[in-house]
Amino acid sequence: PNSNTNVDVGRPKVGGYAFRAPIGTTLPTDATTALNAAFVNLGYVSNAGLRVTYDRTTTDHRGWNGEIVETTQDEYGETYTVEFIASLRGDLLKALFGDANVEISAPTTLAEGSVHIKHNALEPENAAWSFDMKSRKSSKRITMGVARVTAIGEVAFVANDLIRYSATIKAYPDANGDTSNEYKTLPKLPAA
Repeated sequence: PNSNTNVDVGRPKVGGYAFRAPIGTTLPTDATTALNAAFVNLGYVSNAGLRVTYDRTTTDHRGWNGEIVETTQDEYGETYTVEFIASLRGDLLKALFGDANVEISAPTTLAEGSVHIKHNALEPENAAWSFDMKSRKSSKRITMGVARVTAIGEVAFVANDLIRYSATIKAYPDANGDTSNEYKTLPKLPAA
């Protein structure tokens, strides 16, 4: 019989849910193991959550009579969109604009520190990414061994809303050919 046991939500894990690390960082292989210490927490994500687009294009091939006899795959890719709202977090700004474009000064007795973001054509670096989620039923994690921010949407600086960086993250194949890995714990099924 059907049961809502296997219906779930993409609620973020309390304490951090968007992380980035240098390429080559050991990735987790399940939904619950602690991330490698190289992963840096990127702060709050808006309630729009994480969105994934699986880009797969195919071509239908037809026989002489017009019937489809085979479908071949032409392209595959994955694009993630996420709206970051921790706009004063230096590590997030490095992820969005590139490590070389963000200079963070240490706190002094006169100020808490400062950040300088250079806006130019230098592309952000490829990095490893992890998005962690946890609901009352399941822990979930999506990891990308090789990914990069490829676009940032319009940013509004207004008095009555948060500064939001809507980022597009493109996942690329790793050494195994995987663009990402998704892990979930499964709930205990109800007694039959």
